[in-house]
Amino acid sequence: MYDTQFRALAASNVLMWLAIGFGALPWWLGASDALDWIVAAGMSAALVSVSLILSGCVTRFGEATENAHYLTAGLTIGLGAVLVMIEAAMTHQGLAWIDARKDLGPDWALWVASFGLSAFNVFSLYTFARDMKRKPTVQTNPARQLAELRWKDKKVA
Repeated sequence: MYDTQFRALAASNVLMWLAIGFGALPWWLGASDALDWIVAAGMSAALVSVSLILSGCVTRFGEATENAHYLTAGLTIGLGAVLVMIEAAMTHQGLAWIDARKDLGPDWALWVASFGLSAFNVFSLYTFARDMKRKPTVQTNPARQLAELRWKDKKVA
């Protein structure tokens, strides 16, 4: 892993946990009795699970298509879209809670930020933090390929 990959991985994780924190915030700060604390813990666990699955969706889709598991690829897209809506809605709740106290901006901007954080969660690890496989180089000159093969044969013999 090279330096920019490490930084991107760290930044992606910070943004994922920030979305989780925003989404869980109203549950924890609104808790007043034991039942509220249990609900807050359950909602936090659900949001952590949603976010962790989302962060691997694009990689999973790539693996599925590369290995011709098209049903898995399709399900990854469908379930990933559902999880994006869940995460964005929960993140929006936290941002709306903060907005009621600090006037962050209009509600539409909070929705954009919520879906933006979720979209970043989906694509950031694949885009910025993964090792990219080298694609094999293909020579486009058949005469040169043939000459190189003949040259290698003569060297071996």
